[in-house]
Amino acid sequence: MIFVIIEMQPRMRFNPFVPQIDIFSLYQETKFHERESRSSFISYHNFNQVNERINHLAFKRFLLLEMLVDNYYQIPRTRNEFLGSINRASFHMGSFQQELPHRASAAATRSPVQFDQEAASPRPTVVPTPFSHIPAPDAAKKKAAQDMASKLGDDLPTECNDPITMMPLLDPIEINKRVYNRDTASNLIKNGKFQDPFTRETIDPTTAKSADYMLDAIVQHDEVKQGKKPALLDSHKNTDVHPLKDLLQVWEDLLSKQSQTMIHS
Repeated sequence: MIFVIIEMQPRMRFNPFVPQIDIFSLYQETKFHERESRSSFISYHNFNQVNERINHLAFKRFLLLEMLVDNYYQIPRTRNEFLGSINRASFHMGSFQQELPHRASAAATRSPVQFDQEAASPRPTVVPTPFSHIPAPDAAKKKAAQDMASKLGDDLPTECNDPITMMPLLDPIEINKRVYNRDTASNLIKNGKFQDPFTRETIDPTTAKSADYMLDAIVQHDEVKQGKKPALLDSHKNTDVHPLKDLLQVWEDLLSKQSQTMIHS
């Protein structure tokens, strides 16, 4: 048996909560990036080595594959054989672990449900979500942030993204001094408590609150790129919430460099 660790690149978007995940394509894509960047993102370990490597990764995002082969050279190169050789797959970040589906389910091969059949199906009972006390963000503000995130692309700081999925924080909530998208935070609830992947604390979900300031942060980053001081630098200068605290430091550093460039030009 061999353990394969696939390290997520900082900006790689990956949602470990969806029912179907294409692990084979992710493995192949990561190998391609290894060749292009001449960096190592995939490592191979035996049972005695894997825990040491996991501890070394700390709060990085990575996939751990437990494969039914003896060494790297036996890892199948075709999709079906590759997936068939996976005994277990999981996503890790900090103390958070999520088991991943790694084989095609029977449901995935069935014919899609027709719209009329879906409409005729009985509606499921609506169950209150853990963060239902937090209203959805203002539609106009969310749209502005969404448009700016699309405009900035890779220039959008990682601090403006959900720490688990690396998706832009467009439905942000704050809990235990950190901001997540609502869907991510909901998936971190176990036994009625929020399980913080960074601190390992169990937190009452009712303590969560809106973090609409991250929508403002996404929009205001464009001002920073233009050398303007954004309003959030003053209104939230004493924040201890991540990633806003980290973003404000990024802004201060960027504005300082821009100022020095103007002085010497």
